[in-house]
Amino acid sequence: MPSIDLTPEQLRFAEARVAEGRYGSVAEVVAAAFGVLERQQAALEAFRAKLEEAEADVAAGRVHELEEVMAEMDALLAAGERRGVA
Repeated sequence: MPSIDLTPEQLRFAEARVAEGRYGSVAEVVAAAFGVLERQQAALEAFRAKLEEAEADVAAGRVHELEEVMAEMDALLAAGERRGVA
């Protein structure tokens, strides 16, 4: 396994987690940190993909004004109230 250098603060943090019994070794703390980083990276990539999709929708005109959506929702709620659904 390759070795890595931790700052004194990082090493103290990792050793404290081991001392608390949350991890069995400093290596486990580092592995957990990489797991968090990997999940964060995956979430960021998913967000960027959704953002690109949204930008494509805007460019293609597939958008609705908030006021238009709210008016439609109000109409649907009013219709449901008249039928006794709400």
